[in-house]
Amino acid sequence: MSDVTWVCCLSSALCASASASTYSHRLKEFYIGDRMNWTDAQAYCRCWGTDLVTMHSQEEAAEQVGNITLANEDENFWTGLHRSTPWSNGDVHNYTNWRDKGHENEMPCARMLTDGEWEAVHCSIPSPFVCYDKDLIHLVNETKTWEGALNQCDAEYKGGLLRIESEQEQRSLEEFLGRQRITGPVWLGLRQSRLFSSWIWASGHAVQWSNWEGGRQPEQTLSHICGAIATSGPEKFKWSNQNCLSESYFLYPTFEGVFPHVH
Repeated sequence: MSDVTWVCCLSSALCASASASTYSHRLKEFYIGDRMNWTDAQAYCRCWGTDLVTMHSQEEAAEQVGNITLANEDENFWTGLHRSTPWSNGDVHNYTNWRDKGHENEMPCARMLTDGEWEAVHCSIPSPFVCYDKDLIHLVNETKTWEGALNQCDAEYKGGLLRIESEQEQRSLEEFLGRQRITGPVWLGLRQSRLFSSWIWASGHAVQWSNWEGGRQPEQTLSHICGAIATSGPEKFKWSNQNCLSESYFLYPTFEGVFPHVH
């Protein structure tokens, strides 16, 4: 085991003293580490329960370039790609973006360039690295009415039912729900005002961004005044109005990342 692995596993306080940065928006967290070789970078990420970053589309690659830019890095950084395996975390290797196509097998490890393309290099080169995102969302695997779910979130989890404030947060939620084995609607912290017929979040925040099925918010009804997100079917991941007395799984934000917050 390398010295880096020992440091990481022995003390999270020592981990936090490393030169690195943790960045997040409300529902996602990612970690940018200082220069290490590929093996030590992989071990470091795994000590925090994640792994080196993976990419399965051009959009995901662009997001990682954005993460590095946010951290004011202007260097090539390690990905979780190694010639001897699929992605470091075991994901299927179904997307590539090599700069020098046909030469990717000449060296065993892959770095991403600042323009999003990849290069094959020797694994011993010290380079920055990104540990992949950690979700700051929790799914409660029991069903409750909307009000029952809200009460439980307020009493036990302190974060209330989940609210979505942007397309980025919607995309994070879709990625999270795509890994869950559930069907049917899942409660959000969304409810229609009986007085004004507008939709508001249970936290009192106005709905600034939305993803309603059909592209428009529902009109006022007698009982279907609570909001949920679909997890299957043709309207998958769209929001809809549901009967507040029906019972569904529900979501809340955890607000607690796993990485040391040193930024």
